Amino acid sequence: MRIDYEQFAGKKCQELMQIQERFREQLSIGNYQDWYYDAELALLRLYNERV
Repeated sequence: MRIDYEQFAGKKCQELMQIQERFREQLSIGNYQDWYYDAELALLRLYNERV
């Protein structure tokens, strides 16, 4: 069986976009002003400026 790469990649891209949208909705990621990613720890920090 032969797989068409463009169809496969397009399908996986659509699936990823759906997962990202659910992720944004569940965690309200769009509500944060800033972020910091520590590659050494593989830690993503999301935060708002403290007043």
